[in-house]
Amino acid sequence: MPGEPPPRIVVAGGHSAGHIEPSMNFADALRRLEPTAEITALGTVRGLDTTRGATKYRLTRLGVNHADTTSAQR
Repeated sequence: MPGEPPPRIVVAGGHSAGHIEPSMNFADALRRLEPTAEITALGTVRGLDTTRGATKYRLTRLGVNHADTTSAQR
């Protein structure tokens, strides 16, 4: 609606292309549905997240490395 702020959307999926590509495809679909949406991608400090999608969407890097997330799943 006119006068309303644009929706703010966060997509997450990082470290490898198998996680990044689906999240970027989802973000692209959201952008087509709502061109004014502010989309932020969450990623890790290393891996493909540092380059993929960084030109299209705001990228927020989380200070988590892969070893930390693996041990947290146990």
